[in-house]
Amino acid sequence: MRLPQGGRPGAADRQGRGPDPLRVRDQKEFRDALKQLRGTKSYNAVASASKGGLSTTTIHNVLAKDALPSRDFVAKYLPACGLGEAEQERWLACWERLDGQPAQPGGPAGPGGPGRWQDLLGGRRARVRAGLVAGTVLALTAALVAWQVHESNVDHFREQHCGTSSRDLVTGPGGECTGVTDGSDGAAVFGDDLKPVMKAIGAENRNVTDGGDYVTFAFLTPLSSADANSLTVGQYVAELEGAYTAVEEENKKDSRPKIRLLVASMGSSERAWKAAVDQLKSVKDGEHLVAVAGLGLSQQETVDATRELAKADLPMIGDLITADGFDATGAVDGKGPINGLARVALSNTDQLTAISKQLGSGRRTAALVSTQVTPNGTRDLYTESLRKGFRTIAGLKKHLDPNSDFSFDPRGGPGAILPTISQNFCNTGKTIDTVYYAARVKYLPVFLDALAQRSCHAQPITVITGSDAASLDPKTQALHTADAPITVLYASFPSPAQLSGPANPDRGLYTAFVKNFTAPTTTSSSPPATSPAATGPSSPTTPSSPPPPPCTTPPPTAPAPPPCPTATPSATSSTPCATTPSPAPAATSASTPTATAPAPTPSPPSTASASPCPSPPADQTPSYPGGGAGLYRACPTTVHPPTPPAPGPTAPLPPSAEAEIPT
Repeated sequence: MRLPQGGRPGAADRQGRGPDPLRVRDQKEFRDALKQLRGTKSYNAVASASKGGLSTTTIHNVLAKDALPSRDFVAKYLPACGLGEAEQERWLACWERLDGQPAQPGGPAGPGGPGRWQDLLGGRRARVRAGLVAGTVLALTAALVAWQVHESNVDHFREQHCGTSSRDLVTGPGGECTGVTDGSDGAAVFGDDLKPVMKAIGAENRNVTDGGDYVTFAFLTPLSSADANSLTVGQYVAELEGAYTAVEEENKKDSRPKIRLLVASMGSSERAWKAAVDQLKSVKDGEHLVAVAGLGLSQQETVDATRELAKADLPMIGDLITADGFDATGAVDGKGPINGLARVALSNTDQLTAISKQLGSGRRTAALVSTQVTPNGTRDLYTESLRKGFRTIAGLKKHLDPNSDFSFDPRGGPGAILPTISQNFCNTGKTIDTVYYAARVKYLPVFLDALAQRSCHAQPITVITGSDAASLDPKTQALHTADAPITVLYASFPSPAQLSGPANPDRGLYTAFVKNFTAPTTTSSSPPATSPAATGPSSPTTPSSPPPPPCTTPPPTAPAPPPCPTATPSATSSTPCATTPSPAPAATSASTPTATAPAPTPSPPSTASASPCPSPPADQTPSYPGGGAGLYRACPTTVHPPTPPAPGPTAPLPPSAEAEIPT
């Protein structure tokens, strides 16, 4: 709304130079004058001129709100409207005058002017003095009440917006914070675990926007928080650290434009995906948003989010989605292509096929335990995909007992139903020695505990699942119960040392990528290489799968771990260890997955074999303030028990396929 051009304070009466701050009387006129300052500029143009300081949404919301804008907003808005330093000082002085002062309808003197007061007081000095005292008291009381109301409103606003003054962040049920930030709203908006990396992102973004020449990338993710139904189990801390590392390394180079990073949280169960995506779409032009990475888990909300981003012509890179068909083809839900979507992780079918080849031809009797929905009640495409793979992949299907198919609903309390399912394995009349687990890792510790307490707990059992199990805590108590031998087996993604190891025929590509990624702050003369980890069978440009992951070692800066002791399968430890190359290490193939089982503890001597554990070159360890302890994993060890188990339907997984859970 434009102000009328009459004699009102704030009107543009200074020969067309815009409103005069000295004539602005109250907060409403101040907001109206700010709107008039931008002239014919659109909100997008003002946001762009602010060099990342303001978003289009923020400008619109602040100017529409019935309150005095914050000083920080005004300080960024004025230069974006083209005002010089002298004019900015005049406007900021006006803001200081109005801050905390309530509006005064009818003017300072009130209706009727001073003459009426003289008539009412009868000209008597005592009554005038009394009236002035009473008026002063009333004015001070009104000001105090107004200030208390103002403070209450501010506190209420901050409670609704994650303790910040930003409308782009929203406090949801249970205190969970969702929305979009560039790190300038505080490092703790998404929880204490993310404070270090959020602080680093905020500092990096300030450096970038000061230079003016930049583009924006967004990391869209279901950040974990207080939500008890979260499926993420904190795994996105490392993901966000990786995103920051990539941006920080690229910005070190002598190249333009620089990269600014936005963090967009959909909430731990992705319930707020629509609001987060809408915010990203709204700032595409004004804040130079060119791509979105991360995306979240393989569930219906993520599919819906990618389809909305595709409509806005925003390229996307999914880092963890593994459900079959969740790619640019859009086959995951049959609603057509998802243009601009690329994914870097192997599909569930690829993972389960590798595991099926590792199992060999021995007899097994497998039960299926699955879920098909998320805690939101929407489709869980990850578990659906696993469930289908267990039933259709020949090397797994042949072991499946058709009468041992169990499912549970995560909304009904898995802690109540999983013990019942586990006990049923003892009552089928068959020896269930394998479980195909098509559910989320969030419920896996409860399930393992139930297996350890079932009546037939002495029967060894192997749980086979998908890559979600990579975040399983190796200290889970059920994996350390001597009289209840349990093995967890899943296909893990290659680590940096595995990609650079001799078993990877394309390791030269990865080495070139690392060299370019960690190059000094100068322009690199060699073109960036593509990491094999980013091109698997799910990518149409790569004909072969990434190589199997050989064992790896901790970063060079970590203390050297003790030598690996030998152990029986039931002896466990949570301490990583180094391995000693055997005279003839077992060969690995592209189909061999990384298997998982309890970490071993010292026990009486037994025969052990292990693959060599080469240390990664020093230049493969990117350095960044946000952390990086998870870049390399402890070397897995293959352990042979002193007395091999007898073959048959009750035999555990062959020792050659068992190794400790990566940490």
